[in-house]
Amino acid sequence: MKAAGGEPGLSSKIDEMLKEAKLDVTLMNNLTKSIKNLEASAQALSPASNAAASSETYAKQLSIATTKMEQLNDLYTNQAKSAGNTTSVSVAYNSQIASNADKLKEQMDVLSTNLASLNQVYNGMLNAMNKK
Repeated sequence: MKAAGGEPGLSSKIDEMLKEAKLDVTLMNNLTKSIKNLEASAQALSPASNAAASSETYAKQLSIATTKMEQLNDLYTNQAKSAGNTTSVSVAYNSQIASNADKLKEQMDVLSTNLASLNQVYNGMLNAMNKK
C-alpha cells in the first residue's frame, strides 16, 4: 500500500517493522499469556507478603512486650530490695525497743527497791516520833 505521494503508508511501515523485529500474533499471544501468569503469581504471593508483614508486626510487639517485662522486673526487684531494707530497719528498731524496755525494767526494779528502803526509813522515823 502506497500513500498518495508514492511513499509507503504508515500501516505498511509498521508491518515492515514488526516483520523485521519478528513480532507476530503468536509472539504477542505468548507475551499476553506471560503477563497474565505474572499477575497470577503476584496474587499468589500476596498472602505470603501479608504473612511476612504480620510476622514483622508481631516481632515488634513482642519486642515491646519484652522491654515492658524487663522494666516491670526491675521495678519488682527494686521494691523487693526496698522491702528488705525496711524489714532490716524494723528488726533493728524492734531490737532497740526491746533493749530499752529491759533497761527500763531494771531501773524500775532499782527504783522500787530504793522506794521500799526509803519507806522503811520513813516508817522507822514515824514510829520513833509516835513513842513519846
